[in-house]
Amino acid sequence: MIFHKLLKEFPSITKLPNPNQPVKHNTVHHIVTKGPPVVAKPRRLAPDRLKIAKSEFQNMMHLGHLRPSKSNYASPLHMVPKKGTLDWRPVGDYRTLNSQTLKEKYPIPCIADFTAELHESKIFSRIDLIKAYQIPIHPEDINKTAICTPFDLFESTRMQFGLCNASATFQRFIDEVTRGLPGVYAFVDDILVASKNHEDYYQHLKTLFSRLDEYCLCINVSKCIFGA
Repeated sequence: MIFHKLLKEFPSITKLPNPNQPVKHNTVHHIVTKGPPVVAKPRRLAPDRLKIAKSEFQNMMHLGHLRPSKSNYASPLHMVPKKGTLDWRPVGDYRTLNSQTLKEKYPIPCIADFTAELHESKIFSRIDLIKAYQIPIHPEDINKTAICTPFDLFESTRMQFGLCNASATFQRFIDEVTRGLPGVYAFVDDILVASKNHEDYYQHLKTLFSRLDEYCLCINVSKCIFGA
C-alpha cells in the first residue's frame, strides 16, 4: 500500500513531537481585547477532579506550556469529560474573555469552495492532524490567558482551543504549511488530498508528508482515510 510505504519513509509524522523543541514557524496567536480585564473567582472542585487538575497543570508546566501567573486577568477553570472515557480534562472557561476579544476575519474554507477543482479527481485521502500545542501566544497577550484554580493562577504560553480566533489562527498556520502543494486542501485540522491517478496520489501524499515532517506536525493514522 502506498501510504504504508510513505509512513515508513516519514515515521516522525505518526509520533507526537517533542514538546520542548522550538516551533518551526512564525505563526503566533493574538488576543486583542476591549474593556476591562476579565476577572472570576476560582470554582470549587470535587476531590477527584481537583487531583486530576493539579496533575495536568503540573505536566503542562513541565512542558513549558503553562506557568504561574501574576496577571490581572483570571478566567475560571472548567473540567470537561474526555470523550469515551471516565477521565476529565482541565480547560479555561474563556467565554467572558471571548466576548471581549475582537474577532479575526481570516477565512476558514469549506469543501464547497473547492468542488470545481475536484471534478477530475478520482482518488481522495483525508488526513487528520493531531492538534498539539504548536502555536505560541503573542508575548503581550499571555497574561490574558490566565486561569484561576483553587490552588494557583496560571497562564498559557501556547494557544488553547477554547480561545475564540483559535480556529482562524490554526487555519492561517495550516495554510502556511500546505501552501503550494498540489492537490492539497486544508480545513483547520483536516486535510483533503485529491488525485487524478495513482502516480499523482503517491506524489501528493509524499510532498504533504514531507511538509508535515518539516513543520514537526503529526497525524492521527486511525482517523485518516487513504485512497478512497
